[in-house]
Amino acid sequence: MAVRAQTIQIFLPHGDPRGLRIAEITSRTIKACQVPRSELGALLARPEALQPTCYFLFGESVDGGMAYIGQSEDVAQRLASHDDKKDFWSQFVMVVSGTNAFTQTHIRYLEWLAIDRAKKAQRYDLDNGNAGSQPYAPEAIEADILDAFDTISILLASLGFPLFEPILQAHDSTVGASTEPRPVFHCSSSEVRATGEWAPEGFVIHAGSTVRGDVVTSISGNASFMKRRQRLIDDGKLRFGDDRRYVVVNNLALSSPSFASSLVLGRPSNGWDAWVTDDGRNLDAVYRQTPAGLGPEQS
Repeated sequence: MAVRAQTIQIFLPHGDPRGLRIAEITSRTIKACQVPRSELGALLARPEALQPTCYFLFGESVDGGMAYIGQSEDVAQRLASHDDKKDFWSQFVMVVSGTNAFTQTHIRYLEWLAIDRAKKAQRYDLDNGNAGSQPYAPEAIEADILDAFDTISILLASLGFPLFEPILQAHDSTVGASTEPRPVFHCSSSEVRATGEWAPEGFVIHAGSTVRGDVVTSISGNASFMKRRQRLIDDGKLRFGDDRRYVVVNNLALSSPSFASSLVLGRPSNGWDAWVTDDGRNLDAVYRQTPAGLGPEQS
């Protein structure tokens, strides 16, 4: 989808930027209502809560974000069930039609499409099972649903939940978008070699990079590191190879360059030093020692 200028309006019904927020693109009819789990009552008291909706639960997993996607014509009842049975989530977002045009066909199709796209993006761990088969929708309604989904994607990302955006999206060549490729860094030893880049998502290790199969004693006692490493293995994000090394299955966004380099090397590592470009500049030199201290040094 081409990048173009958009105006997004966020309304704070109670004046609290951390409370209930209602976001919409001013030229569209879709609304996204976000509220912390602790303040669900503020949303359930509003007329939007009485409409058919596709909704999202957002929280944290060991390695990043976790989400659940659902749909309902009685969101209060569904939330009561989720509040009782699902612990991970802290934020709730529901999307509705500003003209109350969503039917059960709309929300069932939106739920299926959202699960399908989120699984393909692989940015969040999903608490959903199989998305099932594609629901039927008449051609005209399907076109409306796809248009609504584009708006929902933008609103979720604007609220801080880029659920459908693949990690390391291709740079868009449209006016106003960055066309400069990000520098590629590598981190290696006699056993492994990984490449990656510093991106809005954090430090991203590229798919196909190799990771040491074991770790040294000095890092094996770091319970937090070992728990995060094991979760990546358990989730299939690191695949064990025949050469007793792990392979990064898909582009892997991590919270810091130091965790990324420590993961690759299997030992404590300062990622700002360990990740270097082919011409020998480390991550610190490229991103923190620039004249403005804000972005990559241009060669």
